[in-house]
Amino acid sequence: MRAVAALSNGDVLAGGHFIYPGTTVMLPFVSRWNGTSWSTLPSPNSYVEAVAELPNGDIVVGGAFTQVNGVSCNRIALWDGSVWSPLGSGMNGWVRALAVLPNGDIIAGGDFLSAGGVGVNRIARWNGTSWSNIGPGFNGSVRLLELLPNGDIVAGGQFTAVGVTNVNRLVRWDGASWSDMGGAINGTDFRGLALNRAGQLAVAGNMYSAGAEVSVGLARLATTCPAAADPIYTSCIGSAGPVWLTADSLPWVGSTFGSTATGFSSNVLAVSLIGFTSPNVPLTWIWPNTLPGCDQLASPEAVMLHLPQFGAASYSF
Repeated sequence: MRAVAALSNGDVLAGGHFIYPGTTVMLPFVSRWNGTSWSTLPSPNSYVEAVAELPNGDIVVGGAFTQVNGVSCNRIALWDGSVWSPLGSGMNGWVRALAVLPNGDIIAGGDFLSAGGVGVNRIARWNGTSWSNIGPGFNGSVRLLELLPNGDIVAGGQFTAVGVTNVNRLVRWDGASWSDMGGAINGTDFRGLALNRAGQLAVAGNMYSAGAEVSVGLARLATTCPAAADPIYTSCIGSAGPVWLTADSLPWVGSTFGSTATGFSSNVLAVSLIGFTSPNVPLTWIWPNTLPGCDQLASPEAVMLHLPQFGAASYSF
């Protein structure tokens, strides 16, 4: 197995060099797990190295293949739930990594020097119609891609230069240029890159040091300015039980912060406060008849109403 992705419906998509994914039924190169059993998508004719899901639920796969279910797709293809289709004329070399931007654009990395007939150096962007460069590209294979909360792109691989600038195998694209991240990573190959909820990047592969630290096989890069969102577990007990507020995502600059309150009874109205200054107003300012333990200090720069569903109310900012 070379790639795995958790889909929005909870299914798991796996790609790789396999023929039988945990079953005696032949399901070559890309398969889907629904929590109970494996099933196949109409299969490519060679290895799958990367898989990803688009915001609309479509699936994109990249690898070494040139056809998928008889359709000509040079190393990258899109599955819309019914049929496979190419993305332009595809690539002239392996696609080894994929990332999807919030607007649905696809970033592909790998060994290729051409994407859709456009000269690129191992990384390219698909906007739904055509392929384009992302900066000057790399002098070696791109094996890993990840998105940061603010939309910046992280790329890792076997390269040592971006254009004519020397870099150390893990770099960041801010929309205008590539820059080094965290110092040199020494190794021969990289197989995994993931961003956790706290904003830390984990890199895995055949490596022995990262940023002057001994890191055999696995290294982690943490921000010097971590985001934080502490859950509020109050002593407020409503008719449906405790009312709790937790963060669904962390408040990174340039990203979306989400929170969910639980414990609402049926047929109630929820009120959320968004504040940017020190909490200084009691919630009784909004609703004087609060229950014992249900009063908190707040900073009400914005007040919004919500209709809870199944006892929960969520908000994204």
